[in-house]
Amino acid sequence: MIFSERIRHNRFLSFLLIALVAFTNLSQLPYFVDGGITQLLAIPGWLLLVFYCLVSGKYPNMRGTKVTISLFVFFLIIFGPWLIMDPLYQRSGLPIPIIMAMFILLVSTCLGRNLSQKDLDWIYTSYIVSTFVLGVVVYQEYLMGASLAGRGYLYESKNSTCQILLTAWILILFTKLKEDNKLLKMGYIFMFLFFTFEIFALKSRASMLGMPVALMIVMMSGKLNFDLRKYAFLILFSVFFFFGVKPEMWDFVLENFIFGGRDSSNLNDLSSGRTDEWMNFLSDWEDPFLGQGRCKRESLILTSLLEFGILGGIPIMLIAIQPLLFVKKWYKWLRSDVNFLILFSVALSYTINGVFEQLAPFGPGVKCYFLWFLYGMITSNVFSKGPIRISN
Repeated sequence: MIFSERIRHNRFLSFLLIALVAFTNLSQLPYFVDGGITQLLAIPGWLLLVFYCLVSGKYPNMRGTKVTISLFVFFLIIFGPWLIMDPLYQRSGLPIPIIMAMFILLVSTCLGRNLSQKDLDWIYTSYIVSTFVLGVVVYQEYLMGASLAGRGYLYESKNSTCQILLTAWILILFTKLKEDNKLLKMGYIFMFLFFTFEIFALKSRASMLGMPVALMIVMMSGKLNFDLRKYAFLILFSVFFFFGVKPEMWDFVLENFIFGGRDSSNLNDLSSGRTDEWMNFLSDWEDPFLGQGRCKRESLILTSLLEFGILGGIPIMLIAIQPLLFVKKWYKWLRSDVNFLILFSVALSYTINGVFEQLAPFGPGVKCYFLWFLYGMITSNVFSKGPIRISN
């Protein structure tokens, strides 16, 4: 296990993280999103955590994240002056989410060695329950009574919300379906199904892709608890069986949710204009070396290269895949640890999201914070002082 059960329990730190995770998720409630104050609500809690770390003598352990931080520092050294003085670079939407992600990463590297598996379980529970509250509010305000068929999206901030819903879905899959208490287990199963429904109802196709990705990671992890792999198999089997018996339902789901009511014969319409963005990339790339500042596209790859060129875009993309590179390096030794597999699932789904979205896996807002939070806690624990620490 990465997080030992023998660590002395720090009640205040545990409570602070539980409250912080819940409040960060709830900052995405539609009322706050519409008011544009999500970050203003989330940031004070993280600053309080920084203050606690400084007062209690907990400092970053960057042995496992030094490449990530080095790439970030390189980007700031090269583009810092332009971000301060050049209006075109100032209008870019990328730097702020990246800075926030690196801030959360640094803070979380202070914590990993001070948390037990029990603390992590409570943090996961806080994330799931607060996400359920968020999901219920979004359902009441945008989905209840609305027609789910046809073209168009019911909620403008669907991608941010669905990424949080997907993360909670993954946490339930890995940690709550094996719950011993039958009442709690039924509650988690209900939330699992509710999150599944809402992701499809909001028509976030990038988040839909994350579901089979997580299920396949469970299936491939041979050393994982057998019951968990059994649940993953049952979910996949049930889906295939249902659509095999009712093929007309597959047509309905494909047309209205996966295709979003768009013309399946028109690839550009089907991809919401993304095909044209990829096809026109080279003609739009005015300065391949340094980029041209604000030039938003619905892909992190395209946006980073257009806005910051090769010199800035390559470091941004390398930062984005650092959690996956960590997983690749340590998979052989840590693939039986549920926290590691959660990181694997979240990192892969967020990275896939980045192919289709401008700011993932950094933003927008706080939608991707949990990836960098978990990445920092796990690496700081694995790379604790002395020999590499992996508890059995």
